[in-house]
Amino acid sequence: MTLHSTTNFFGFDVDKSTKSNKNRKMEPMRLYNSYQTFVRVEYPGIVKNVDNMLATLGGINTVSEVFSTPNRRLPLRFSPNNIFCKPAYGDQQNTTGMLVKVKIRKQKNNNKIISADASIVAMVDTSYEFNSLSDFQYLAIHKDSSSSAARCIYDDVVPKGILESSWITEEKSIPYFLVPQAFSRFDTPLQKLFKRELLPESNDDNLIGKTRVRRQKHATYLTFSLSIKIPEKPHPASFDYLNSNFVSTEDYAAVKDLLDKRPIATRMYIAYETKIQLSKLKYILPTLAYYFTTGPWRVMWVRFGYDPRKDFESRYYQQFDYRLRTQVGCKDLVDLKRTNKIHVPNTKPVRQTIIDREIVRKQEISYSPYFEIGSLPQSRQCIYQYCDIRVPKIQEMLDKIPTPSSGATCNEKSGWLPLGFDDLCRDIMSGIIKEHVLKYGFTSAEQTDNDSGDSDADDNYGDETEDLDQQINDSSDVD
Repeated sequence: MTLHSTTNFFGFDVDKSTKSNKNRKMEPMRLYNSYQTFVRVEYPGIVKNVDNMLATLGGINTVSEVFSTPNRRLPLRFSPNNIFCKPAYGDQQNTTGMLVKVKIRKQKNNNKIISADASIVAMVDTSYEFNSLSDFQYLAIHKDSSSSAARCIYDDVVPKGILESSWITEEKSIPYFLVPQAFSRFDTPLQKLFKRELLPESNDDNLIGKTRVRRQKHATYLTFSLSIKIPEKPHPASFDYLNSNFVSTEDYAAVKDLLDKRPIATRMYIAYETKIQLSKLKYILPTLAYYFTTGPWRVMWVRFGYDPRKDFESRYYQQFDYRLRTQVGCKDLVDLKRTNKIHVPNTKPVRQTIIDREIVRKQEISYSPYFEIGSLPQSRQCIYQYCDIRVPKIQEMLDKIPTPSSGATCNEKSGWLPLGFDDLCRDIMSGIIKEHVLKYGFTSAEQTDNDSGDSDADDNYGDETEDLDQQINDSSDVD
């Protein structure tokens, strides 16, 4: 079925007749200065009445609105008078075609072709094809339990004309007919092989949020408390998890040697020092250390058997949370580790070469766990250990902390450090960053010294001094 969409016309014509069927030929089509454009609708049915066909498409007004709106789907209801009829949709596609009109003259006796004329009526650049599936159709029919006879209740559940209050208040024996707006979420076939849902057996009737069995890494996670028992050995299943992921003995030995020298470390510190990928460390660390989720050694991996609550030297390994707030005009000061982009999983297999794997490996361990004078923090929130803050004044303050008496225990919040020690260190680091930015700008000191062409580096950020003072002062507030 071809429908007219616009008033711009563009057409061709051809005229040729021959007397012999054997030697008949068609002349080349002649081009005329008329413009005509048609829209092609591939109607999924045999059209015997054009008016009834247009009614299933919503009428000529609906068809015109669909044609004039880009990327709008054309609905088709096989029962347009039934409000419960679910439509099938036709998708718009760009095509390159033409509508050709062919006239063939035949003899009445033997149907021998005498002549054939062809002409181009219009060009077709848009088409609508009904390739998607139709939703489930549920008719307004009720089956009586007594007589087992089915009857249509459409007129009972769908009001007509102006209603009176008695239509609502009057008690009628009409069954409920509440049909959802759509039965199926998708109208295209999905090529998925469904498997049996592997959920743990539970008597709980609330199944909201239960999608699959959670992956177990068999790591030991502890909430910091003075009464909790420190684990001496890892979970036995963690070694099976390690062996099933093909971790080399060299990488395992490197992490073990590092934890023997330093009993408490962050994952980024271990990756930075051993040059092992983070994807491998998640299999190695559960077999060598346990993890604190709260307390002074939060987000730290602690060697099995080592109790930082009883060792005063563990104050050097306590976590220090430093955050630099960024306001207007300071987005270039430091970068975010993570972005707010929604990552769509790629189902196509990607072949990586050895060079690509090396690039990924270098990118995974690009963040340094150290804070040094002359460089800016590599993210807006950094988790340091006090021993990794390479500031002489802070290290001197750590060394001068008096040794507690025998039998003393650490604090659940501040550990072995006095109260307010982290705020004092935060002020010192903020002053160092402020002095660095005012002197070198938002670059490292080494990069500024090597760049001999930028002599006005200090002047480029002179206008931001006033805002920077407020930003550095706000960095002492930790959320």
